[in-house]
Order: sequence, then C-alpha cells, then structure tokens
Amino acid sequence: MKQALLIVMCINAFMWTVFAVTGHVKIDCCTKYVKIPPIGRLKNYKIQKDDGRCVIEAVKFHTVRNKTRCGDPHNKQIKRLVEQLRVKV
Repeated sequence: MKQALLIVMCINAFMWTVFAVTGHVKIDCCTKYVKIPPIGRLKNYKIQKDDGRCVIEAVKFHTVRNKTRCGDPHNKQIKRLVEQLRVKV
C-alpha cells in the first residue's frame, strides 16, 4: 500500500513538472526586424540571443509607450542606438 502511494505521488510530481515546463512558460521572442523609433521614444533595450528558444538574434527596444520593437543587432544604426541608450542610463 505504501509503495503504491509513493508511486502515485511520484507520477503526480512528474506530471506537474512537465505541465509547468511545457505548457505555461511564455517566451517572448522577436521574429522579425521592424523600424525603430527615434532615441527620444526609447526607454531601454534587451539583447535576444539565438539560443534555441528564439530563432533570431535581436535587440529588443522598449518604448516610452510600453511597446517592443525588434532591431537587427548587426545593423550600424541599431548599434548606435544601443550605445546611446547605454550612455543614457
């Protein structure tokens, strides 16, 4: 009886782990590059890596209106904006 209860508890714990990992983890990835607003409308940025969860490398800019815009990290203008935001902070 104790072994059956232990087996049921282990299966239950395993199912909850699988459910939590596969079903409800929100991954917010850029999928394409878009036009980036001027520096005055940008609050900050985050670097997105091509690490298996996201399919492209990108710089995710967050605007003062709480929008996210994605830029190509290899683009000269994007690099300049990142440097300006780094100095701004």
